[in-house]
Amino acid sequence: MLAALEEVPEWGPSRAADMVAKCRAALLEAGVEVRTEPGQGTLVSFRTAGEPADVVKQAEAAGVVIRNLPDGWLRASVGWWNDERDIARLVASLQDGA
Repeated sequence: MLAALEEVPEWGPSRAADMVAKCRAALLEAGVEVRTEPGQGTLVSFRTAGEPADVVKQAEAAGVVIRNLPDGWLRASVGWWNDERDIARLVASLQDGA
């Protein structure tokens, strides 16, 4: 675990927070219900139209990994390694499945 933490760049946590904020904003702009509050962490929980298992498959087909959770919620793990293109691909995959 310590070795993994040593691999995180110094700017990693602030970059992760920025990417989470951008992900939340993009999902909300697309009309997606977002459960994760600002500053809550890097796991962004949201709900969209469609059967969650089908939405997960649609996202996977677009190269996006999300997980389905109880009660119809979905989750994306956002980190310092993500960029705006990843967020755009997530949102597009959700719209393609609508």
